[in-house]
Amino acid sequence: MRVLVTGGTGFVGLSLAECLLAQGHGVRLLAPSAPAGLLEDPALSGVEVRLGDIRDRDTLAEAMGGVDAVAHLAAITPDKAYETENPMSVVDVNAGGTASLMHGVALHAPKARILLVSSVAVYGTGDPVGNRWDEVADPLAPASLYGITKQAAEQLARYLARLNGLDLVIGRLGPVFGPWEHASGVRPFLSPHTQALALALAGQEVVLPRALAGDWLYSRDAGRALAGLLSAGEASGGIFNVGAGAISRVSDWCAALSKLLPELRWRLAEPGDAANVHLTLARDRAPLAVNRLHALVPLRPSGSLADCVRDHLAWMESHPNAVPLRRNEH
Repeated sequence: MRVLVTGGTGFVGLSLAECLLAQGHGVRLLAPSAPAGLLEDPALSGVEVRLGDIRDRDTLAEAMGGVDAVAHLAAITPDKAYETENPMSVVDVNAGGTASLMHGVALHAPKARILLVSSVAVYGTGDPVGNRWDEVADPLAPASLYGITKQAAEQLARYLARLNGLDLVIGRLGPVFGPWEHASGVRPFLSPHTQALALALAGQEVVLPRALAGDWLYSRDAGRALAGLLSAGEASGGIFNVGAGAISRVSDWCAALSKLLPELRWRLAEPGDAANVHLTLARDRAPLAVNRLHALVPLRPSGSLADCVRDHLAWMESHPNAVPLRRNEH
């Protein structure tokens, strides 16, 4: 299978590419730019790269030549400042880019499986009907421009898939952390795990705003889940949450990291303290229900928390330019 990954040089795109290449598939990445150094990693050996805009018809026509599947990850993930200053850019790329992608597939690869990677942000910041966000039971109530455009992208893709007889699968991705995360400038904050690890490698104390509980999905597990949805025939037409299936805490991550880096200092912020690890959500969010995903794509986690910490640390140390380190001035 030859797979086109839009937004392919981003965090999740590279995680998916690594998995697909390891499975023997051909991978072509489409993105506006390429991260310096990362594409030379041996894990990405054989990957093709096309630089261009998802909204450009000629770029899409060239990128789609000979592909059997398309994973659509191209998006802008804005913070409040970006939403305020550039709302049309967010709408144009996230919604308009999806319409452009669907039109391009209809013209140049009508038999290709399309995986639209959406987001937990479509559910909003409230509480689910049960104790987990469910694809069927919970209505969509996005509370950010990003979430609104992701919901719009889903609706556009589903309509255009029906209109053109295309094979579409939607994966709503939860919070992700781990290898291949890099400072691309597209996301306002890196995951708190990577922020903490960068601070630790720079010799700085890590101060968390709270324990930061969530269904944090390791990037290599995210890559395997998305690759599974690309190839599972029974997934056609479905919507699937893609999450870890269990709650973990960044505080536990820091505790495990301190066993590998004894010099690491970390703590939870006291009242009035300024944390130096940041997250856009003001409170922890309920986890995603992943029973539908696991019924089609049985997944084994990458390992224990300690295994993931060890793997992520090794990746960071072998890619020192991926995340700028804030050096201790003292």
